[in-house]
Amino acid sequence: TINDVTLTLDDIIIAISGSAKIADSVYTDLHATCSGINFADVVKFAPDGILDEVGVKRVEGKLNFSADIKGNITDTTHYPHIEANIDLKKGLVETAEYPLVKNIKLNVDATTGNLDTDESISLTINNFHFETPQSSGTIKLTGCNINRPHYNVDGLFHASMSEVAPFIPADLGISQIAGSADLSLKSKGFYAGSVNDAFIDRILRNTLASLKLNQLCVAMDSVITIDNLNLNLDYANYGVNIKNTNVNLPDYDLQLKNIGLAAKVSNGISDFSKTKIDLNKLHAEVEDSKIDLTANVSNLNQPNYQATLGLDVNIGNFQHFLPDSLAHSISGGFAVDVKSHGIVNPDSIKSQIFDIVINNTEAGIQFNNISADMYNSYISFNNLAGNINIANDSICVDKVNIDWQGLKLHLDSTLVQNALKIFLLDQTDNKLQVLTKTSLDEFDYAWLDRLIPPTNSTTND
Repeated sequence: TINDVTLTLDDIIIAISGSAKIADSVYTDLHATCSGINFADVVKFAPDGILDEVGVKRVEGKLNFSADIKGNITDTTHYPHIEANIDLKKGLVETAEYPLVKNIKLNVDATTGNLDTDESISLTINNFHFETPQSSGTIKLTGCNINRPHYNVDGLFHASMSEVAPFIPADLGISQIAGSADLSLKSKGFYAGSVNDAFIDRILRNTLASLKLNQLCVAMDSVITIDNLNLNLDYANYGVNIKNTNVNLPDYDLQLKNIGLAAKVSNGISDFSKTKIDLNKLHAEVEDSKIDLTANVSNLNQPNYQATLGLDVNIGNFQHFLPDSLAHSISGGFAVDVKSHGIVNPDSIKSQIFDIVINNTEAGIQFNNISADMYNSYISFNNLAGNINIANDSICVDKVNIDWQGLKLHLDSTLVQNALKIFLLDQTDNKLQVLTKTSLDEFDYAWLDRLIPPTNSTTND
């Protein structure tokens, strides 16, 4: 029997109490504690120069340890029952190359569990927290079963990009990065002995994550510059949601706003023939222009897809993309709606694309008072309005009006058939059919005379 044995070494206090019986086996019932371990004092006993070799300049922290051991320690089928705890507070590590890590906290429980076997052994990190001057992290982790490890992890991280920048590999070509990121992560699962498709599938199916990027600015060599990216992304069980996201693209003088995405993968990714992807929403805006896309794809080996696209464009939002020598100004807008479906063979996309466009795609275009003041005045026009619909190799032009050089053209209704088959598929045995009802304003030949450039003439007697 051991009754309150205490060993003191400077501020370190080791206390043991309980009993141990030695016969054919060794049976213990012990309680042990160790308190007052100060790393700043402990490192003094490290061999000379070893801390300098690893770049450590300063280590601090106070550690306490406790353990209860009860049972037969010579049993080959069961462990003695063990309950242990480690508690670290006020930890600090200062190195020569990395940011100062401070306010380190660690609290760990370990036990052999109810069965006292490999299967019941568990380790619980109740709290692991650390901070740098601009970043921080907190992790909670439970692991059990040595033979078939199960885990449950919960993490919360904040990172300053300026603090991360010095450690980004130079071959990535990032010349500048700023902003911050917040990540929340929860995951659970088990490891069956190999990293395979099933293991990756379990991770993706049992993980929750939330990522927030705050005023992220990234400049990369010979690549687009990203400025003030504010991103909100959530992930759960093969589903991704992005909302309230904005970004500036200064290279293109564009500000994308209200970016949203909702997508989900079904049936896992281990067998692509069963995988299904649903894009329930893709939305983005540039000033008062916007794009919306929905789609779903099944069987990634031979994709079977359905897609709907909507565009609402104010041309003035994108006038700066036009060459300066092309136009003085362009105004107005247009809307596009496209629906398409089909089965695509990846080995013969080129031969299929026109067939899908002609037979499996419907499109509608609405012109909204488009006017263009071109440097070449002969191609300037005003107030282009009307609708064009395309389906089943029929092009329907409905109530299209345009003012060109003062001549007002009205296409009340026009139907063009077989044009796509003839010009895209080279099916020249089809007959091009055009039915139209068109009108012009009163025609004045003086209008035509204005379009003919003046010429100098000479008369020989």
